[in-house]
Amino acid sequence: MLLGTLLVGACQPKNEEVKREQVNPRELEAATDSVANTNKDGTATTHTFNDPDFVLPQPVMQYLAAHYAGWEKPMLSAEASRQPEETTQGPFVLNGDFNGDGQQDQVFQLQHKNKVLILATWQQQNGKIAAQELEQQKLPNQAGEFKSLYTLSLIKAGSKLQHIKTKAVTTAPHDAVAVALPDRETIYAWDGTTFSAYTSADAD
Repeated sequence: MLLGTLLVGACQPKNEEVKREQVNPRELEAATDSVANTNKDGTATTHTFNDPDFVLPQPVMQYLAAHYAGWEKPMLSAEASRQPEETTQGPFVLNGDFNGDGQQDQVFQLQHKNKVLILATWQQQNGKIAAQELEQQKLPNQAGEFKSLYTLSLIKAGSKLQHIKTKAVTTAPHDAVAVALPDRETIYAWDGTTFSAYTSADAD
């Protein structure tokens, strides 16, 4: 059972609720063999699908197996596949310390059933994975193929942001993530308890 409200409208930002459903170890018993392995010293290895563009830590893979059964790496539209040459992360997965706890967090897009989701995950102090759905939309049909229009890019700490609802301007205290569609870009930054939606306030 995941907490969190579903998106109102296919392409609108979603940031009101944090999904804090904990992973039940019994639910993961069967899933563990199908995702990543754990070394004898207890350190987690990473499952990559033999795909360097989609690398996630083992606990996140287990979370997905338990909560998004049947998920897939989405196909990208031609527009979404065009990443700037200077971009070192994305368009599928971003890694960064998004909540300021000194650990690497992940924001990534995945296909689940007929939708593409933008999911943020981080590890809590008790070792459990928490997650928040930032956005989702029904996969658009492009010439008979269902492809994601989303691209992800990293926004560095110190960037100026404007809160979408309150219009307050602030400076990003940690790394943030830009979630882009062909007609708009939303920046998600940690506000102390959850990810909130912003636009860029940096001068062009």
